[in-house]
Amino acid sequence: MWLFSAWTWHRPRWKRDGWNQSKLHRRIRSLNSIDRRFRRGKPMKIREETISGGCQCGAVRYHSEKIFDNAHICHCRMCQKAVGNLFAALVAAPNDALQWTRGSPDVFQSSDQGERGFCSLCGTPLFYRGKNSGRTNLTIGSLDNPQRVEPHRQEGVESRIPWFSRLTAITDEAATGADGDGEWARSITATNRQHPDHDTDGWP
Repeated sequence: MWLFSAWTWHRPRWKRDGWNQSKLHRRIRSLNSIDRRFRRGKPMKIREETISGGCQCGAVRYHSEKIFDNAHICHCRMCQKAVGNLFAALVAAPNDALQWTRGSPDVFQSSDQGERGFCSLCGTPLFYRGKNSGRTNLTIGSLDNPQRVEPHRQEGVESRIPWFSRLTAITDEAATGADGDGEWARSITATNRQHPDHDTDGWP
């Protein structure tokens, strides 16, 4: 009995559990399929939607008739540094649909796998583009209508700021100028050099 038990214990686990070889192979194929989906992510869809945007000073403007359904925020440390914020909010346009309608961005190659575009005059971060990806991830804040593009996933969570989840609990103080310093707010409005949230024939 002892010899039989020892022999049974040293048998492969799939045999001890009563699995036949065919069932084992089906299970392996299933696990491999799940792993591939996990590593590659869901296939992204392209939808017909007109977007435009640009930098703060208006020297660089872009336009696209198509975007991917990949709106997301990335917490990775490179994105944090690139946009000078807690995370980068991004949505992609196909490279062959994206047009730079005024000026062109400067580019910093942040790694062998990607580059980041920005306006060399005002410094506005404009995009992240992965090597051979076929798409340009535009910063949602640089869109003319950022409220139309809602992120639906988070990436780079290894660098997510620990108190990120508590941000929505911060007290809303007031709108700009509503704290009694109206003169200060009016001065900003009167001297505003920011490009408007739409295309213009010229600027400034």
